[in-house]
Amino acid sequence: MYEYRNSAIDVELGLSAGFQMCSKQFFAHNPDGYFYTEVLTNGNRKGREHLGLTPFPVVSDVRVAFVWRHKSIKDKVKEDAELNKVKAQFNKIRGDYNFDSCTKEELDIMLENTISSVRERRTIMENDSLYYNKFMEELLRQESFHMGNVPMAFPGEFKEDPRVHQIVKEYENKLYKLIEKGKKEAIKAFDKAVAEEKAGKAKAAAQAAKEAAAAAKEAETPDAPKEEKPAKEKKVKEPKPAKEKKKDKDKESEESEE
Repeated sequence: MYEYRNSAIDVELGLSAGFQMCSKQFFAHNPDGYFYTEVLTNGNRKGREHLGLTPFPVVSDVRVAFVWRHKSIKDKVKEDAELNKVKAQFNKIRGDYNFDSCTKEELDIMLENTISSVRERRTIMENDSLYYNKFMEELLRQESFHMGNVPMAFPGEFKEDPRVHQIVKEYENKLYKLIEKGKKEAIKAFDKAVAEEKAGKAKAAAQAAKEAAAAAKEAETPDAPKEEKPAKEKKVKEPKPAKEKKKDKDKESEESEE
């Protein structure tokens, strides 16, 4: 209705409606006259026993008010509409501010495409500091690209309205934070991929060394054929001659007589 410098007076119209709790009273028409008689049950009023909700909504309040606010409702509605537009724009472009190209796999492809010398490329990939420096160069290039696009992320129509300027600034700060978060995640993922590759190479080298040692040992000491032990010969008792048997028998008889 009227706006001051830091406040406003609005006209507010209101209507309240809803279901109400009610008690029912029952009346019967008296055929002998033009009047109604309240129906009683056991000497009590029947209506008090029948509480319930009205079967239809009831208007309970109609109001007209003058309201003083720090900000007019008209401006609040406009700002909410602009805020929804800025939110929609932010959600639309937030996926573009990522570091998907700053991975170990993408770095290897980039080195292969940009460095024609195999020797130079191998030197960079096998030297930890040179390899990490190449990754940081690509990461900083991508970060600079994203940072430069933030001021142009929202259309100029948003910034022309002074009421939306602060909202746009807040969402620009959200984009800056999103870039910083993506940068940290890219570095963490790169370090993890490099560590896994080193562990895999070390494991493969250890396995190869183990297999080489086993092959060398097998070559130095070839398997000799096993010698079969001769079977033990069973001793066979030779029978005594007949004369010796007779002498033994005579000797046993003499000993028994004695």
